[in-house]
This record gives sequence, C-alpha cells and structure tokens, in this order.
Amino acid sequence: MNRKLRLICLITAAVFIATFVAGIVFSLALAAEEYGARSETVYIEAEPDGTVRNVVSSVYISNPDKLDTITDYTTLTNIKNVAGNDAPEVDGDAVTFKAEGGDVCYQGEGSQSALPFSVNIRFFLNGEELHYSQVAGKTGRLRIEITTTNNLKTVRAIEDGG
Repeated sequence: MNRKLRLICLITAAVFIATFVAGIVFSLALAAEEYGARSETVYIEAEPDGTVRNVVSSVYISNPDKLDTITDYTTLTNIKNVAGNDAPEVDGDAVTFKAEGGDVCYQGEGSQSALPFSVNIRFFLNGEELHYSQVAGKTGRLRIEITTTNNLKTVRAIEDGG
C-alpha cells in the first residue's frame, strides 16, 4: 500500500507541476515584439503545498534584421546574458544587449507577487488535514485539495455587436 500511495503522490505532483508551469508559460508568453519574435518561458520552483520558492524567466528574442544592439523592457532582476559573454546594460526596466547580428537569450529572476495565479495545496489523510511532510510513509485514504486564485483581474466593457 505504501508503494501505491507514493506512486499516486508522485503522479499527482507531476501532473500538478506540469499544469502549473504550462499555465504560467501560456499566460506570460509574448510574441511579435519590435525586433521579431519574442518568447518568454517562466519556471516556477514550488514547495509541495504550492508555496513559490523561486521564479526564473528565460527570454528569447529573434533578430531577423541582424541589429547590433537589442533593447528589451522587463521587470526581471539579476539578468544574465545566456547567448553571449557581454553583460547587458540595465537602465530602469530597459535592458540593452550587444547582439552583433545574432539572437538574444537571457534569464532573470521574477517576482513572486507578479504571477498570474497562485496555488494552495492541502493534504488530508483519512479525513484529517496534515502538513505535506507528515503524509510520507503513512497509509490510508489520501485527498489532495488544490485551490487556485486568479491574480490577474481586469474589468472589460463588452459591446453589443447586434
């Protein structure tokens, strides 16, 4: 039974992490910027209860016009040029890279408060709520509650097209 419980927990955690990361990626992916295609992939490292430990974004900007420099605007911190050796010039939210005709790829740390949604995970064993660390090695009926909160609330006016 212990092996089955571990397997169920691992599968549930893997599905959750894949869904969580895919949601972030699709929410934050940008395209068709000033220079060419711009894509951003956001990686979230989280505790088993959904508490975010670390947020890292990887940004790729294509340079079809073979420009010498490319400027991007971001709220990321600790920015590192992944595709080159030159450190970027940071001026507020503007980050300028020496592209020398090539594409730009950089990584930076994101803000946990800027995530489009948050996740809370609660574990229940035989009807009793337990901290995730207390579930390991126990047997019984496991229930996992996953609650998400939308942090991107906007108000939109919908016009009658009739």
